[in-house]
Amino acid sequence: MSERGVSEILGFVLVFSLMAASVASVYVVGFSGLEDSRSAEQINNAERAFDVLDDNVDDLHQDRAPHRATEFKLYNAGMYLGEPTRITMTITNVGSAPTFGVTTYPLVYDPQDSATELVYTAGASIREDRGGAIFLDEPGLIFRESGGVRTASLPIVQTRSSDEEYASGTGTILVRGTRVVSETLVSRTTPTVDTGGSPRYSVDIVVETTPVRAELWEAYLDEEIEGAYGVSDPCDVPTGTSNVECTISVERLFFSATRIELNIED
Repeated sequence: MSERGVSEILGFVLVFSLMAASVASVYVVGFSGLEDSRSAEQINNAERAFDVLDDNVDDLHQDRAPHRATEFKLYNAGMYLGEPTRITMTITNVGSAPTFGVTTYPLVYDPQDSATELVYTAGASIREDRGGAIFLDEPGLIFRESGGVRTASLPIVQTRSSDEEYASGTGTILVRGTRVVSETLVSRTTPTVDTGGSPRYSVDIVVETTPVRAELWEAYLDEEIEGAYGVSDPCDVPTGTSNVECTISVERLFFSATRIELNIED
């Protein structure tokens, strides 16, 4: 009888231990899975808000509206204007090689406990992860060739603010954009006159940004320029820098900036 009692006790302890281990395993794995799923859904919601932001800024950029506001749910995230991106254009075969530039301050959505960031910069929406970055919406830069005439058009959305903009927490905020001014920096269409008889403008384009975004910009510009002009590998990121440097030759050249004032309202 005593052996039978001991066996029953051991059996109970064994079954109870297995049940406890199963519950703990399900809790740990299941809770982690729920956290991952919730985090992914929060990022997806933020991406949809960036789609709306992109449309709203397009309205401002194209002079269809003076003001636009975009709603964001933070979900334990920060929203702020990050380190600047600078885009410059130098015409190397005109006079003293004039340089024109635009500095824009990216809008950054930075969730806590996540390696993912969402960024709006120079008219483009970007998702950054541990593995790199992708464009959710590409910049509106235009490179094309028609009838042997090459055109390069860079209409830059210049986001900035007169105050330090930052918000964090779990609440809902508004990112309000106001169109300030649109300025044409370069408009050239007669290279045989402006370049002393040269058939094309020789142009260097430089994008100064973060290392992760530099790789993305290089791939984008390489693809766009190669596809339009058939030029192999026109862009490069020099060693030790995060600057994308491209060289092109075109007959028609346009470079403009539309300044958008951004304010983050709790």
